[in-house]
Amino acid sequence: MGTRRKSGKQSGQAIVETALMMPWLAFLFVGVLDFGFYSYAAISIQNAARAAALRSAASQYSFSSGNSCIAALGELRGLPNMVGVTSCAALPAVVVVTPLSNPDCADCSVTPAATSVLATVTY
Repeated sequence: MGTRRKSGKQSGQAIVETALMMPWLAFLFVGVLDFGFYSYAAISIQNAARAAALRSAASQYSFSSGNSCIAALGELRGLPNMVGVTSCAALPAVVVVTPLSNPDCADCSVTPAATSVLATVTY
């Protein structure tokens, strides 16, 4: 049983196949990373809107959008282009909190001073 030598035509077949597949594998890898960043940003924005709404609703007697802004920016601090952003009206994120005048809430009879707000975060 001797070893068989490959002919000259077949010696670089694996290298050629690898070279043909590398751009597709790199494209797939970059796509997975991009989808991961998109998911992380979507979750951060949802958490920021929730934090702003909770902070605004918790301050029953004095509605302050400044406290809501701080809460929203605290949730968005992990995003890469949010470094140094201290205002909710500045790009890349805009936070708008609006108190609702006629809330339809289940616990309004229990806590008549309950506040309903609409928090919108745009990134």
